[in-house]
Amino acid sequence: MAGVLRHELGHTYDRVAKPNVLDISESDGFLKAYKKDVAAVQDQWKEELEYFLQDGAAGPSEAFAEGFGILQGGGSINTTSRAGVFKESFTNTLAEIERLIKGGEQR
Repeated sequence: MAGVLRHELGHTYDRVAKPNVLDISESDGFLKAYKKDVAAVQDQWKEELEYFLQDGAAGPSEAFAEGFGILQGGGSINTTSRAGVFKESFTNTLAEIERLIKGGEQR
């Protein structure tokens, strides 16, 4: 349950951390990192990561929330191996989330 809570807090942070601007997951810098990772996802992991690869705003939003949760101690992914696949597949995304959490401006 703690991981799900951290994931959902990630959605909240995404929406309200930067008032009067886009959700963080819709910012140019985040989308650049996310799209770079998505383009490099190995075929063997696409089904495993399909929730984070959804079309439109859903994929980036879910990847942001899960990345946020992971960086805060663990996301909603409930197994170490699945969390490892996320971490390996979304390295740029995680780095951008960490940069933004530490007070970096949206790009």
